[in-house]
Amino acid sequence: MDELADSRSLAGDPAALRARLAADGYVFLRGLLPAERVRAAGERVAAALHAGGWTAAGSPLLGRAAGPREALADPAYRAAVMSLAFNALPYLASLRGTVRRILGPQAFSYPVKVLRAVPPESPVERTRGRYIHCDYMGSGVQDMLTTWLPLAEVPAPLGGLAVRPGGHRDRPPRPRLLTETEPGWGTTDYRPGDVIIFHCLTPHAALPNTGHKLRLSADFRWQRPGSPAPSEMILGPAGRPPELFSRLLGREPWWEPVPASLTLRPRSELTARPPGPSQLFAGGSAPRLRFPADPGINGQVAAAAAERRKAPALASADLTGPLMDWRLRGGHYTLRVDGKVRVDGRAGQGQDNDPGHPIRCDGPGTCAIRRPDRGSLGGGTPGSRPEVGRSRGPVRPRVEGHGGLRGQLQAHRRACRPPFRRLHRGGCPSDCRAW
Repeated sequence: MDELADSRSLAGDPAALRARLAADGYVFLRGLLPAERVRAAGERVAAALHAGGWTAAGSPLLGRAAGPREALADPAYRAAVMSLAFNALPYLASLRGTVRRILGPQAFSYPVKVLRAVPPESPVERTRGRYIHCDYMGSGVQDMLTTWLPLAEVPAPLGGLAVRPGGHRDRPPRPRLLTETEPGWGTTDYRPGDVIIFHCLTPHAALPNTGHKLRLSADFRWQRPGSPAPSEMILGPAGRPPELFSRLLGREPWWEPVPASLTLRPRSELTARPPGPSQLFAGGSAPRLRFPADPGINGQVAAAAAERRKAPALASADLTGPLMDWRLRGGHYTLRVDGKVRVDGRAGQGQDNDPGHPIRCDGPGTCAIRRPDRGSLGGGTPGSRPEVGRSRGPVRPRVEGHGGLRGQLQAHRRACRPPFRRLHRGGCPSDCRAW
């Protein structure tokens, strides 16, 4: 993995911070916070956990895969989360000031603060944080930022946070385990005082803890007051006022309540909406972030038709790869065909490496697969019914036109329900260029 780019020199420059965040999706600030304050908070958390029976193997009441939400069932974990030293961290002037230089002077942090105490990883038990994900899926707040900071030294064997620079510009990835040798990702050896700030659409995950002690870290989420906030992050799981921890922290001189005019919505309602264009970087010198939403099958069919109308004629192209089942990749169905396939022009003919299987395409995105023994898998033939399931081995397909957009849409509705079925063997629209 690559080393994270240190942006400590940009901490006082709002425009430079936004530009770095727009370009990379994250801002890493080495030594931004007072190390002694962060280390003291980590020691207070560790003491509360050890007093409740926690060891290097974790909690005696929880499994190793338990996340922060499940850990609330442990009294020792609740005591650590409610400690004043831990709750004071997002109110440190250096952290709060830096985030407000990015989001604006009214930005605030959620009262719900996430403490992560991760034991060494078990081959059969892994926390959800080990899987690649984006924080938008858990909040539904446009341009929300997350600040992640270590509460003690987190060298490489303890498995700190890793991010994919520039990944916020792509469609959110499907969850999968992150490996230490993954190319295109960045991490570092973290020390108390370090902070990494990343956008809610930046892919990230924790690396495996292969050490011999707990990994302690904290997550704090931030947003602007103009967007609705998830009520669970402001009021707690019960969803009833007053603001969470307001009675505990209300007398502390550093505490700030959330804005009184803040609109609250259930998290389920917010996460049901796809992210839109960024409001954080629009109109500035930094590049505008693009958050593509999945348009659904109707949108995909319409987009394919528009692209065919404006696309120039295709030059000859060799499209190769092993025959695979239909797989959902980034919201689009693709197929790779065994052997060499040559498509000449916008509409043309060709054949694979078996002369007995001709190929005919009406154009890019208007191809379908037909197996002679099972009928059409694209547009369908009269009386045929595409199969859905796992392929039992490679076959040599024949490609034909799918019969128009209506036939493609009808085939999708017939054979691809539910739309997120993982494996298909028919009925889904394909794209010649994606084979």
